[in-house]
Amino acid sequence: MKDQLDGLPPGVREKATVINSQIPFDEVRTRLRDMAAGRYKLVYVAPERLRQRQFLHALQQAGISLFVVDEAHCVSLWGFSFRPDYLFIREALREVGNPPVLALTATASPATEQEICAQLGNLEVVRTNVFRPNLCFEVLRAANNSAKYALAVELCNHIAGPLIVYVRSRAGCEDMAMTLRQNGVDAEAYHAGCADRDAIQERFMRSETRVIVATIAFGMGVDKSDVRGVIHLNLPKSLEDYAQEAGRAGRDGQLSRCILLYTSADKGQLTTWLNQDQ
Repeated sequence: MKDQLDGLPPGVREKATVINSQIPFDEVRTRLRDMAAGRYKLVYVAPERLRQRQFLHALQQAGISLFVVDEAHCVSLWGFSFRPDYLFIREALREVGNPPVLALTATASPATEQEICAQLGNLEVVRTNVFRPNLCFEVLRAANNSAKYALAVELCNHIAGPLIVYVRSRAGCEDMAMTLRQNGVDAEAYHAGCADRDAIQERFMRSETRVIVATIAFGMGVDKSDVRGVIHLNLPKSLEDYAQEAGRAGRDGQLSRCILLYTSADKGQLTTWLNQDQ
């Protein structure tokens, strides 16, 4: 949310705000009062905020012209598991007068699309072409994990510009980032266990860190336009996940590489992970 707010044109940013758990309580109350008074035209929040009566009351006073659900596939992906507040969106919409809804996603399968409509209401579905001619998709095979790490280091040294390297585990992130640094690559690890995640993300967004080695905890809402490559060190869980993660490359329209590295053992490992997630 902070990245999106920072990326707004100055004239719009003056009339926009974000309300989240990182904002001090007194400041949240001030922003709610300002929102109810109509000072803000654009407010960024997580779905958990919709459970709070003070926030809903401020929305009712302000009035809503458009209710946008970004990354709408999360309604289906997360609503039934660890973030059930996504399933409360429909009730919140009713309480604030059923404003027009715009649900956006780049990776909804037909089943996910149906679930989004079931949870958010009778939506008109608009599909656009997902083809992006500036992205070069590559699949490279390595003999073993050591060779895969070596290949990732070679790619990070060879590709100029900011890069994202996705790794399945937190330990793998730390290990890959350390390996890159040992080979002269400016890299940092990013995962849910990092105490200074915001600072790490800020350094990457400002291009002070060239390579971010991350779990899928990194990416939602991140909009860095000049990412020249996205490297997957592990097989993603689904094609939808891969499209979402690889799609963070080349948003400025310049040629960028999306590279999937694998070994012959990776399919079995992916099957094990998927079984563990069930």
